[in-house]
Amino acid sequence: DMLVGLPGETYDSFADGVDQVISEGQNHLIQFFNVYILPNAELAQPAYRKEFGIRTVRLPYSEPLFPLTMEVQEWHEMVIGTSDLNPEDWRKVRVFAWWVEILYLHRKIMQIPLLILNQFTGIRFRDIFEFYVMGKFKNTPLLHDLNQFLHNKARAIQDGEIEFCALTTETESHWLTIPEFVFTGLREPQVAEVFYQDQLSALQQILTEHKHPVAAGLLNEILTLSRLLFVNYYTHQNFEVTLNSNFWEVYKALLQGEKQEIIPEKALYQFRWTGPPHFDISFKKHLLPAHQKYL
Repeated sequence: DMLVGLPGETYDSFADGVDQVISEGQNHLIQFFNVYILPNAELAQPAYRKEFGIRTVRLPYSEPLFPLTMEVQEWHEMVIGTSDLNPEDWRKVRVFAWWVEILYLHRKIMQIPLLILNQFTGIRFRDIFEFYVMGKFKNTPLLHDLNQFLHNKARAIQDGEIEFCALTTETESHWLTIPEFVFTGLREPQVAEVFYQDQLSALQQILTEHKHPVAAGLLNEILTLSRLLFVNYYTHQNFEVTLNSNFWEVYKALLQGEKQEIIPEKALYQFRWTGPPHFDISFKKHLLPAHQKYL
């Protein structure tokens, strides 16, 4: 669990903390919670508020999957800035946490390429996620719009808007967390394809910025499998695809704290849906004649 807006926390300490937690092996779940003030807590006392320069906002209370309207609306007080974390930095922290959830943890939609790049190029997770937070994208309109949405939502929360997003369809109407709301827009196959095309461009920009070349085609292959896995989470369809490196074995080894070389290796990746987990892939491989390192 990591808190957004904790007194004494700075943007740098938060970003470094996330980097440390993932680098030490947490590839499954980090829960980011906004800091709320309870009436009888030390945080609520006038002297404590003054000491840490605590700024707050009053928000409607709700929870994910709660109905959009409640018979009796409750309210709570949330920290949106401190003397160590001004309102602008609070928004950056909030967006940073959302990007970590969206890309790396919640559905793992970019975990495979980001973990591999971190391990084989030495680019810090903090630097990767900051690239998205700062919106350094070129020719990636979907990523640009998504980042703008996250920044606008963080500002709206500071202005008193509920911290969730409303999902309204013909059959249901309830609140969703920001990552889940984003996924509802990305999960359509055509949108997912554009999203991963943008991701290819973004990763190439990150690698260029840090002067780390990667073999042509490797990123595209990793993103192809990542896209299939993400779409499959919602469609529950079987798939198979032939790819040309052992990056899946390398990824699985990294999750266990082990490191293998990425080498050319033709493999048939097969997925047969039987229920969770949606990352359960089998594959058959054949070593290619030209044996060389990819990274």
